[in-house]
Amino acid sequence: MYRIFFVIVVLVIDVSAKDFLVSNIKALHETMKNVRSGDVIIMKNGIWSDVNITFRAKGNETAPIILRAEEQGKVIISGKSSLRILGSYLKVDGLVFKNGQPSRKQLIRFGNKKHFTHHSRLTNVEIIDFNDINLSERYDWVVFFGGRYNRIDHCRFTQMKNKGVTLNVVLLDNTPANYHRIDHNEFSYRKMGKGNGYETIRVGNSKQSLQNSRTTIKKNFFLQCEGEGEIISNKSCENRYIQNTFMHSKGMLTLRHGNRCLVKDNFFFSNGHKKMGGVRIVGEGHKIINNYFEGVGGSAYTAAISFMNGIPHPPLNEYAKVKDSNITHNKFIYTKYTIVSGANYKKGRYTVPPGNIIFANNLIVGSKKPLPKYIGKVVPDIKYKNNIMFKSELNIKNLKGFKVLNPHIKKDKESKLWISHIRNDFEEKGIQAIKISNVGPQKETVR
Repeated sequence: MYRIFFVIVVLVIDVSAKDFLVSNIKALHETMKNVRSGDVIIMKNGIWSDVNITFRAKGNETAPIILRAEEQGKVIISGKSSLRILGSYLKVDGLVFKNGQPSRKQLIRFGNKKHFTHHSRLTNVEIIDFNDINLSERYDWVVFFGGRYNRIDHCRFTQMKNKGVTLNVVLLDNTPANYHRIDHNEFSYRKMGKGNGYETIRVGNSKQSLQNSRTTIKKNFFLQCEGEGEIISNKSCENRYIQNTFMHSKGMLTLRHGNRCLVKDNFFFSNGHKKMGGVRIVGEGHKIINNYFEGVGGSAYTAAISFMNGIPHPPLNEYAKVKDSNITHNKFIYTKYTIVSGANYKKGRYTVPPGNIIFANNLIVGSKKPLPKYIGKVVPDIKYKNNIMFKSELNIKNLKGFKVLNPHIKKDKESKLWISHIRNDFEEKGIQAIKISNVGPQKETVR
């Protein structure tokens, strides 16, 4: 006798979820008092001037609470305005901030000292030239203030002029890793500042630099980010920088503090910018893998790969020793300064050179300056293995680990990348050295 068992699957749908169309700030905040998981607050098309929005609510994983524009790009936040996102499982979608200035020190902030924000998202939002008249006044445009698992994606941040950070990931003392995500955004036309404090993205700060943040910054597009020498300033541990494109910008991706970060599959194009660099390295345990550098490294300080010297027993705000890091499977095409160690060297200070560094399986074509360049009296401990070089010269006689070989590179018509048509050791095992699909037309990173 055969027995037949039936499994009945019941789908439970929350039919009570509602859409609320609001046309002014008072109605928005009144509506917010009564929203439940799955509800959508829709801001009516038009100009919302001088509004301080506090989006305070609690959704859940399957039914977030959404605050969105009636039509994407047609709700304009102007005047002296700000946005606070407080709660969990919240989503802000489709707003445009322009023709105004921040009414608070952070234009958009996730969380505060009393209420952390978790699992919340800012998407399809634009901030355009939203600056104070006094450009020396410090503002941050967007801030993750503590909290965990928040995301910013498919947003556009352009023409920031004030002192401050465009996107600031703030860590708090002795809190767990935050696992934030920053992906598919455009950061462009950042005005040059005077001194420090004009970063495009900063993850952490000196005080919390040995804490794990584990933030992922992926598939973002950086164009003419001129604020200061650090386009991205890493100041925490175990962050990941993957498949981003940096173009015609003053500065570098700087691992200023913190350890064990991953920089992988990124693209650096100078497009003739003389002050654009690649990756500056401080700290330990970093991995710089499978990146593409073209035309960067205009000075020893802004080399394609720049190892900083440390100081003995450094305090948290100083330069730690560079050690135990791998630079592998990268392409350096027509870079000026390709590998520099000790660009910050000063007699009696910054004298501790890098140690236990592996530089292996990289391709270097047309380096304009002999490589590597060591600055200072102590030779760094850098081991070179299986690197291929062509139309480039070594600065050190009989330096092992480099092989002269013509890689037969050719510029791909679609991606404009220099591609090798032979497979060699500089390619990561099973993976083409640079995947054209990762870059394509540059602005494909923004939806």
